[in-house]
Order: sequence, then structure tokens, then C-alpha cells
Amino acid sequence: MIKYNIEVLDTFVTEWNEVSQDWSGNEFSKGGFHLGVAKSNSIDDILEVINTTFEVNKSDLFIDEDNKQTLQFSVVEDRNAMQDDNGHYLVDYVIGVYKIESVNINVVDIVA
Repeated sequence: MIKYNIEVLDTFVTEWNEVSQDWSGNEFSKGGFHLGVAKSNSIDDILEVINTTFEVNKSDLFIDEDNKQTLQFSVVEDRNAMQDDNGHYLVDYVIGVYKIESVNINVVDIVA
């Protein structure tokens, strides 16, 4: 059975600017991490994995239409990196999907 690794490739964070009351504050990147394994590369199965950590709707996803290699979504988080609609940080997640395949191991005689 073929499965798919769902990986956060990069995370871009923008801080809320209290003065201008918008998302024009400091910006930084947090890097990526492994989200989980999907049973297929369909949007519904990928979204199921994403929603083990986040609350994201299909309409919240942006798919890279040029090469269909990545998708993105944004959430608002608090200072503990927990999703919170009243949080202080706007976080853009870039997601990659990678096929997992099983391969046979080629065993050869080892002569010492």
C-alpha cells in the first residue's frame, strides 16, 4: 500500500503590529517539521492529516497551480504557537507531499 508523508517545508511568521493594527510587524521563519502520513495524495486525505494539528478548511488551502508541488495555508497563533483566532502571530505554512514506497533489499554475498 502506498502512503504519503505530509511535511511542513517552511513556516513564515508575521507579528501583529499594535501601532498600525495590522500584520506589518516583525517577520521570521520557524522552519519545517513532519505532520503525518496520508493514505493518498487527495486533498481530503492531506487535509485530514493537517487537521490533526490545525483547524483548516479546504477553502483555506492555496495550491501552487504552476507545478502542484506544494500547498499553503495560514493560521493565527498565540505566543505558544497554538492556533488562536485572537493570537499575535499570522503563520503561513508551506506543505509538501511525498510518496512513500517500499523497495526490495538487494542482498549479495559478503566475502570477508
